[in-house]
Amino acid sequence: MLEIKLYEPIEQGWSYSRFAQELDTAGGSDVLLRIHSPGGSVMEGNMIFNAIKNYKGTIHCQIDGMAASMAAIIPLACKHITIAENGFMMIHAPSCYINGTSKDFEEQTKLLKSIENQFKSVLKIRTKLSEQEIEGLMDGGDHWFTSDEALAMGLVDEVISLPNIDAKWSKLDLVAAYKQDHTLSKYFEHKLNTEKMNQILKTKAITLAATADVAIAETADAEQIVAGLLNVIEKNVAQRKELKDQLNALETAQITAVIDDAVSAKKITENQRITFEHVGKQSGVKALMEIFAGMAVPQSIASAVAGATGSVGIANAEDRKNWDWDQWQAKDSKGLEAMEKANPEQFNSLYKAKYNSDLV
Repeated sequence: MLEIKLYEPIEQGWSYSRFAQELDTAGGSDVLLRIHSPGGSVMEGNMIFNAIKNYKGTIHCQIDGMAASMAAIIPLACKHITIAENGFMMIHAPSCYINGTSKDFEEQTKLLKSIENQFKSVLKIRTKLSEQEIEGLMDGGDHWFTSDEALAMGLVDEVISLPNIDAKWSKLDLVAAYKQDHTLSKYFEHKLNTEKMNQILKTKAITLAATADVAIAETADAEQIVAGLLNVIEKNVAQRKELKDQLNALETAQITAVIDDAVSAKKITENQRITFEHVGKQSGVKALMEIFAGMAVPQSIASAVAGATGSVGIANAEDRKNWDWDQWQAKDSKGLEAMEKANPEQFNSLYKAKYNSDLV
């Protein structure tokens, strides 16, 4: 009798194509399908299931170790199913991993529901399970059964003793299997990945803590690592606050210095200091310096009038000493008005010259 061994996950490495090639060599004679697999691709598994049902000869199934997920459905197509005393079977609803649009998810949901209904139909025909029990197997959980439980449920026809099992199953096999299906290998992959990730994260945590002079021991547990990282965060927050306070103090000192220079240059008065301090805090020192740079020193009218007598110069270079009343009226009437209070003698002299009389 030809033996075909399904000792791998059902995927590209062990697919329908490979099964069909091996089955062709039997030429219609009886075949023994030996299984130790965590399952895998539902589509490939369905094709294998159909090939078994359509085979001209008889195919028996022998579960040597584990028949999980799709690998637990395939035996149900065989004529007679046996399982090792220490064998296991696992049945659950079909699942998949997808991404895409909502339409993609809708289509995948329909497909999964159709496959689930096929599983239910096969279980109903081949096993002793009620519809309610079958429905319970499709609740989203993984349902594992010993050889005796599988026999009682009608999943297998016989429990046998196999003293010389040549199936080999390692952690790496289980991890690889999980890439295709939800089986017990999920535990091993999670454990292996968690151990590696914990070590990577611990190393990074220790390195990060050292930059803040916080010590985390190599033997630290998760709670100690978290406490160390919280200490790092607290230190960083305190350092940032201290730095911010220093920068604020420096900026305040710069604003004060710039305003002091503006007051000394008489560009602003001391009464205006608070206003320009606010401008500096809102817009920055650079903006404040630009404001003062474009600001001319204001000149009082009294200074301009005094410039007419030569005591103080005025903004323009024109000599006003020889202006008469009419020239003042034409060129600087406001200056003439201010002259009455700032320099009454000069004002009276111009008035008398104009009207040939003293100002009353």
